Amino acid sequence: MLPWARGQLLTKQARYHATFPYSKNAEREQDFLYSDVILHSDIFFFVRTEDASHDLGPTWKNKILCRPVGYVMDNIQPLLDRYQISLERPYDISACFKLLMNHRVDVVPIQDIVGWNEVRQLPAPHPDVAVLHSTLNTTEGDLYLIAPRKSASSPLLIKRFNQTLQLFRQSGRYKMLLKDLFMHSVP
Repeated sequence: MLPWARGQLLTKQARYHATFPYSKNAEREQDFLYSDVILHSDIFFFVRTEDASHDLGPTWKNKILCRPVGYVMDNIQPLLDRYQISLERPYDISACFKLLMNHRVDVVPIQDIVGWNEVRQLPAPHPDVAVLHSTLNTTEGDLYLIAPRKSASSPLLIKRFNQTLQLFRQSGRYKMLLKDLFMHSVP
């Protein structure tokens, strides 16, 4: 496992054949080929339980949002501008959750599966973390395998990956794998 930005850079340089999971945006599409959607997971706003009753809106003015370097900002920037929310950019999502628990940031927008997995990784006792009722209306929740455009082998790799993904879905193995991977992710 590498930090997102480093994994993306090394794959772009064709030092890796592919990497996952990444969301789609215009900047990445210039450098990468995308598989079919591997997984969809809604984006939720993770907060400390004490802040869970305050939905994103005017009450969030001057709060701090945490978004790691390398994560898509397309759908986050309008929130920052509209509500005058500050931005903290560590190098990985684990740091965002540590900052949240230490009251150094107020909200972490992330896929629900990833977020709850990060909460489980925090030192026991598990902290009081909640999600706001609203989700970020975005396709960012669609996650893909990406392969470098500049590699001659990438088109075939993506084609074979998609074929295998389709076979896994048709056979039922896809659902079994997801269940095994994520059965403990959400409380």
